[in-house]
Amino acid sequence: MLICIPLFLFWRPDIRISFALMIPMLIDGFTQKLTTYESTNFRRFITGFLFGIGLVGIIADMTISCFYSGVEYGKALRNRR
Repeated sequence: MLICIPLFLFWRPDIRISFALMIPMLIDGFTQKLTTYESTNFRRFITGFLFGIGLVGIIADMTISCFYSGVEYGKALRNRR
């Protein structure tokens, strides 16, 4: 996840892209759970890396949304006086 921090300074994916980046790991994990298939370390690394980028994207979106909501709420409170 530490690699994602510098990445997000230059590019922040849309929330739909963030969810799409998480899908390969979910498919791989459920395939291993439900069948006798066992993933390779390289595949686990790639799917985990993509999942991490997607997860950080969702967390960043939620954090930014909460921040801007708080700013708007603060402005509304200040204008009520």
